[in-house]
Amino acid sequence: MMEETHHIGLKIGSLFDGIGVFPLVGSRYGIIPTWVSEIEKAPVSITKRHFSHMLHLEDITKIDGGEIPPVHVITFGSPCQNL
Repeated sequence: MMEETHHIGLKIGSLFDGIGVFPLVGSRYGIIPTWVSEIEKAPVSITKRHFSHMLHLEDITKIDGGEIPPVHVITFGSPCQNL
């Protein structure tokens, strides 16, 4: 059986977030969801409902990394494209 660990104080940022799976899992282990980037309306509404305290950065092409809160972990979902 795996020992459950809590990473208190770590912060997570999520790019191409989708419905917020990375922030959800992180929050279950004490990681603080800090900001998110997503442009699709339906996923954004889901993430805002579950994580209203997160900074929603929207379009990744308009983000200046030097102007957003620093995080310890950056996650990203593969863009949903039929490639």
